[in-house]
Amino acid sequence: GGGGAMAMRSAIENGCSCLALESAPVEYAGGSTACCAGVCSATTDVERFIYRSMGYLTTEAAQQIADEEVKVVTWLTANGLQFNGALAVGFGHGLYEAEKQAVLGCGANVLYEAKVKHLVFDPVTKEVFGVQAETKDGPIYVKANKGVVLATGNFAANPDLMHTYMLPREIEYAQNGSPYDDGAAIEMGQEI
Repeated sequence: GGGGAMAMRSAIENGCSCLALESAPVEYAGGSTACCAGVCSATTDVERFIYRSMGYLTTEAAQQIADEEVKVVTWLTANGLQFNGALAVGFGHGLYEAEKQAVLGCGANVLYEAKVKHLVFDPVTKEVFGVQAETKDGPIYVKANKGVVLATGNFAANPDLMHTYMLPREIEYAQNGSPYDDGAAIEMGQEI
């Protein structure tokens, strides 16, 4: 998705080589950034964040989100990303495609249909050595050189995480994000 793409671009600009293991096939890649007509815009509309949180956000937390959103758009535009005409607004697939092209232009490598299943780490020191992933050809292990970035997007496709962190168990919901946004990387991080 968008966060992973920008993490790769930043790592490459700082001298690292990068391999992204994307669980989705190429035509469905991009997470919720690509599939939900997601908007990336600089806004200071704190009330919008409070309303969307169904009252869970305080005014202070909503202000912090608004401030960070402005920083994200500033960083993206400073790094040369164009958004289908309007510099500070990108919608859904167009935003992801702009980020993807910026990353591929830097020399990133992407392996699609490669779902990371486990971090490989020292149980005592917690140092991460790499990952184990499942591909259509079977399991693979990838050794990390400098580090591993867990760019999980959200967890809208994981009912257990949704009910643990977002919604009471009594509420049924329709999953409206990418079916690949299952929060697996959050759970891998929690293992450590």
